Amino acid sequence: MASTTRTAKITGQLLNPFAIFTVLFFWVAASESGFASAALYTVVELFAAGVVVAFLLARKRAKQISGFWLTRRQERLLPAVVLIAAGVSLFLLLWALGAGPELLAVTASVFVAAMVVALLTLLWKASAHATVVGHAAVSALILLGWWGVIFALLLPAVLWARVAEGAHTAGQVLAGAAVGGAVAALFLLL
Repeated sequence: MASTTRTAKITGQLLNPFAIFTVLFFWVAASESGFASAALYTVVELFAAGVVVAFLLARKRAKQISGFWLTRRQERLLPAVVLIAAGVSLFLLLWALGAGPELLAVTASVFVAAMVVALLTLLWKASAHATVVGHAAVSALILLGWWGVIFALLLPAVLWARVAEGAHTAGQVLAGAAVGGAVAALFLLL
Protein backbone atom coordinates (compact mmCIF):
# COMPACT_ATOMS: atom_id res chain seq x y z
CA MET A 1 0.00 0.00 0.00
CA ALA A 2 2.81 2.43 0.83
CA SER A 3 4.45 1.91 -2.57
CA THR A 4 1.12 2.58 -4.33
CA THR A 5 0.69 5.82 -2.38
CA ARG A 6 4.27 6.82 -3.15
CA THR A 7 3.82 6.05 -6.86
CA ALA A 8 0.58 8.05 -6.87
CA LYS A 9 2.27 10.99 -5.16
CA ILE A 10 5.15 10.98 -7.66
CA THR A 11 2.70 10.70 -10.58
CA GLY A 12 0.67 13.63 -9.23
CA GLN A 13 3.81 15.72 -8.78
CA LEU A 14 5.17 15.00 -12.26
CA LEU A 15 1.81 15.47 -13.98
CA ASN A 16 0.91 18.59 -12.03
CA PRO A 17 -1.32 21.34 -13.45
CA PHE A 18 1.57 23.75 -14.08
CA ALA A 19 3.58 21.17 -16.04
CA ILE A 20 0.62 19.87 -18.05
CA PHE A 21 -0.59 23.33 -19.00
CA THR A 22 2.90 24.61 -19.89
CA VAL A 23 3.52 21.71 -22.28
CA LEU A 24 0.09 22.18 -23.88
CA PHE A 25 0.63 25.94 -24.04
CA PHE A 26 4.02 25.64 -25.77
CA TRP A 27 2.77 23.01 -28.21
CA VAL A 28 -0.27 25.05 -29.23
CA ALA A 29 1.84 28.21 -29.53
CA ALA A 30 4.48 26.43 -31.64
CA SER A 31 1.91 24.87 -33.95
CA GLU A 32 0.19 28.21 -34.44
CA SER A 33 3.06 30.73 -34.41
CA GLY A 34 6.36 28.89 -34.77
CA PHE A 35 9.11 28.04 -32.32
CA ALA A 36 10.51 31.54 -31.66
CA SER A 37 7.13 33.06 -30.83
CA ALA A 38 6.18 29.99 -28.80
CA ALA A 39 9.35 30.38 -26.76
CA LEU A 40 8.54 34.03 -26.04
CA TYR A 41 4.93 33.28 -25.12
CA THR A 42 6.03 30.41 -22.90
CA VAL A 43 8.46 32.65 -21.01
CA VAL A 44 5.51 34.96 -20.31
CA GLU A 45 3.36 31.97 -19.25
CA LEU A 46 6.12 30.67 -16.96
CA PHE A 47 6.40 34.10 -15.33
CA ALA A 48 2.64 34.10 -14.63
CA ALA A 49 2.87 30.56 -13.25
CA GLY A 50 5.90 31.62 -11.19
CA VAL A 51 3.85 34.36 -9.53
CA VAL A 52 1.27 31.78 -8.44
CA VAL A 53 3.95 29.34 -7.27
CA ALA A 54 5.77 32.08 -5.32
CA PHE A 55 2.49 33.09 -3.66
CA LEU A 56 1.76 29.50 -2.63
CA LEU A 57 5.29 28.89 -1.37
CA ALA A 58 5.20 32.10 0.68
CA ARG A 59 1.87 31.09 2.24
CA LYS A 60 3.22 27.61 2.96
CA ARG A 61 6.38 29.01 4.53
CA ALA A 62 4.22 31.29 6.71
CA LYS A 63 2.14 28.22 7.66
CA GLN A 64 -1.01 29.83 6.26
CA ILE A 65 -1.79 26.74 4.15
CA SER A 66 -1.34 23.04 4.80
CA GLY A 67 0.68 22.35 1.66
CA PHE A 68 1.43 23.49 -1.85
CA TRP A 69 -1.49 21.58 -3.41
CA LEU A 70 -4.01 23.04 -0.94
CA THR A 71 -5.47 19.86 0.46
CA ARG A 72 -8.03 21.72 2.56
CA ARG A 73 -10.94 23.14 0.59
CA GLN A 74 -11.07 26.24 2.82
CA GLU A 75 -7.51 27.22 1.80
CA ARG A 76 -8.29 27.48 -1.90
CA LEU A 77 -10.20 30.76 -2.29
CA LEU A 78 -7.37 33.33 -2.01
CA PRO A 79 -4.95 31.27 -4.14
CA ALA A 80 -7.73 30.92 -6.73
CA VAL A 81 -8.05 34.71 -6.87
CA VAL A 82 -4.26 35.01 -7.38
CA LEU A 83 -4.38 32.33 -10.08
CA ILE A 84 -7.20 34.11 -11.87
CA ALA A 85 -5.41 37.47 -11.66
CA ALA A 86 -2.28 35.86 -13.09
CA GLY A 87 -4.38 34.26 -15.83
CA VAL A 88 -6.04 37.52 -16.83
CA SER A 89 -2.64 39.24 -16.85
CA LEU A 90 -1.19 36.44 -18.97
CA PHE A 91 -4.06 36.67 -21.43
CA LEU A 92 -3.67 40.44 -21.78
CA LEU A 93 0.10 40.18 -22.27
CA LEU A 94 -0.32 37.48 -24.90
CA TRP A 95 -2.92 39.57 -26.69
CA ALA A 96 -0.61 42.60 -26.60
CA LEU A 97 2.23 40.48 -28.01
CA GLY A 98 0.04 39.34 -30.90
CA ALA A 99 -0.53 35.71 -29.89
CA GLY A 100 -2.77 33.73 -32.20
CA PRO A 101 -6.44 32.98 -31.56
CA GLU A 102 -5.90 29.32 -30.61
CA LEU A 103 -3.36 30.18 -27.93
CA LEU A 104 -5.60 32.94 -26.60
CA ALA A 105 -8.56 30.54 -26.53
CA VAL A 106 -6.59 27.85 -24.67
CA THR A 107 -5.34 30.42 -22.18
CA ALA A 108 -8.75 31.96 -21.58
CA SER A 109 -10.50 28.61 -21.33
CA VAL A 110 -8.15 27.11 -18.76
CA PHE A 111 -8.66 30.13 -16.52
CA VAL A 112 -12.43 29.99 -16.95
CA ALA A 113 -12.22 26.32 -15.95
CA ALA A 114 -10.13 27.37 -12.92
CA MET A 115 -12.78 29.94 -11.97
CA VAL A 116 -15.58 27.39 -12.27
CA VAL A 117 -13.67 24.91 -10.10
CA ALA A 118 -12.82 27.67 -7.61
CA LEU A 119 -16.52 28.47 -7.28
CA LEU A 120 -17.38 24.79 -7.02
CA THR A 121 -14.72 24.39 -4.34
CA LEU A 122 -16.52 26.90 -2.13
CA LEU A 123 -19.04 24.08 -1.61
CA TRP A 124 -17.14 20.91 -2.49
CA LYS A 125 -13.49 20.05 -3.12
CA ALA A 126 -13.09 19.40 -6.84
CA SER A 127 -9.67 18.45 -8.21
CA ALA A 128 -7.63 21.19 -9.88
CA HIS A 129 -5.18 18.57 -11.19
CA ALA A 130 -8.07 16.78 -12.91
CA THR A 131 -9.50 20.05 -14.21
CA VAL A 132 -6.28 21.01 -15.97
CA VAL A 133 -5.58 17.56 -17.41
CA GLY A 134 -9.21 17.22 -18.54
CA HIS A 135 -8.91 20.63 -20.19
CA ALA A 136 -5.60 19.68 -21.79
CA ALA A 137 -6.94 16.38 -23.12
CA VAL A 138 -9.89 18.03 -24.87
CA SER A 139 -7.92 21.10 -26.02
CA ALA A 140 -5.11 19.01 -27.44
CA LEU A 141 -7.44 16.67 -29.31
CA ILE A 142 -9.22 19.66 -30.87
CA LEU A 143 -6.14 21.77 -31.67
CA LEU A 144 -3.35 19.23 -32.20
CA GLY A 145 -5.26 16.38 -33.80
CA TRP A 146 -3.86 12.91 -33.24
CA TRP A 147 -0.95 14.33 -31.23
CA GLY A 148 -3.57 15.33 -28.66
CA VAL A 149 -3.95 11.66 -27.74
CA ILE A 150 -0.79 12.09 -25.64
CA PHE A 151 -2.67 14.43 -23.29
CA ALA A 152 -5.74 12.20 -23.30
CA LEU A 153 -3.55 9.28 -22.18
CA LEU A 154 -2.37 11.32 -19.18
CA LEU A 155 -5.92 11.78 -17.92
CA PRO A 156 -6.42 8.32 -16.35
CA ALA A 157 -2.98 8.46 -14.73
CA VAL A 158 -3.71 11.80 -13.05
CA LEU A 159 -7.20 10.75 -11.94
CA TRP A 160 -5.84 7.51 -10.48
CA ALA A 161 -2.96 9.32 -8.75
CA ARG A 162 -5.15 11.92 -7.05
CA VAL A 163 -7.50 9.22 -5.70
CA ALA A 164 -4.76 6.71 -4.77
CA GLU A 165 -2.84 9.43 -2.95
CA GLY A 166 -5.94 10.20 -0.92
CA ALA A 167 -6.11 13.79 -2.13
CA HIS A 168 -9.56 13.38 -3.72
CA THR A 169 -12.46 11.01 -4.14
CA ALA A 170 -13.38 9.51 -7.49
CA GLY A 171 -16.28 11.97 -7.73
CA GLN A 172 -13.99 14.95 -7.11
CA VAL A 173 -11.54 13.99 -9.86
CA LEU A 174 -14.32 13.15 -12.31
CA ALA A 175 -16.01 16.49 -11.60
CA GLY A 176 -12.74 18.37 -12.13
CA ALA A 177 -12.00 16.54 -15.39
CA ALA A 178 -15.56 17.14 -16.62
CA VAL A 179 -15.35 20.88 -15.89
CA GLY A 180 -11.97 21.20 -17.62
CA GLY A 181 -13.04 19.20 -20.66
CA ALA A 182 -16.41 20.92 -21.00
CA VAL A 183 -14.96 24.43 -20.78
CA ALA A 184 -12.26 23.56 -23.33
CA ALA A 185 -14.89 22.18 -25.72
CA LEU A 186 -17.10 25.26 -25.29
CA PHE A 187 -14.25 27.67 -26.00
CA LEU A 188 -12.63 25.76 -28.83
CA LEU A 189 -15.59 24.32 -30.69
CA LEU A 190 -18.01 27.24 -30.57
